[in-house]
Amino acid sequence: MGGEFRAEGEVSLESATIAHDINCDRGEFINPDAVAFRGDGLRVKGSVFMRSGFKAEGEVRLVGATMEGQFNCRGGEFVNPNGFALNADQLTVDRHLFLNAGFKAKGTVRLASSRIGGQVNCIGG
Repeated sequence: MGGEFRAEGEVSLESATIAHDINCDRGEFINPDAVAFRGDGLRVKGSVFMRSGFKAEGEVRLVGATMEGQFNCRGGEFVNPNGFALNADQLTVDRHLFLNAGFKAKGTVRLASSRIGGQVNCIGG
């Protein structure tokens, strides 16, 4: 999905299983004041990349999602000023979580009851 991908309206991978990585680098998910990306119950056997020019206008939902690799939002922009910009309650990330190096959120970032197996890096985010 990366490489300047643009979606208008909700993109849903709810309860999907992905055998490798999900790469949304430089992608745009546009659905203001609603859900832009729905990944509730998503299982990714690799990593999820929402970095390097990624932008979501609307909520990014990853409630109960599992990532066997890392969740990397380095330099990503999450915009939902009237609600959750990133809603990742009960998220499980086996490796690292990166919300750093220019990461921006306009709205609430929520990680309640989440488990991160490695480092959580928010430096410069």
